[in-house]
Amino acid sequence: MDSQVKEIKAVNAVKDAFLPYSISPDIKDGDKKPAVDGELYIYQIDSIFKKANLIGQVSVQVKGTEVQSFSNSSCKYTVNIEDLVIYERDYTGALFFCSRNLEY
Repeated sequence: MDSQVKEIKAVNAVKDAFLPYSISPDIKDGDKKPAVDGELYIYQIDSIFKKANLIGQVSVQVKGTEVQSFSNSSCKYTVNIEDLVIYERDYTGALFFCSRNLEY
């Protein structure tokens, strides 16, 4: 699969994961920033997405990959140590998660 298609699917999966919650994703595919692709804007629970209800934001970097099958016990993805240093130094850390449903 083309790397741009993988990135678009990965970004869409992250966006879709937060739709049921009071979180508004602002994530770009094809982004060329060195450490982040966008933000998740966190709002008060069960509120509309207005400035007055904004609690904060979290920076997001999306990485996507293609696998033949998923293990039931783990997900593995190689992360560059330079990225981890940037997340620790310039942001508040990093959150990694796997998605099995990338059929778009």
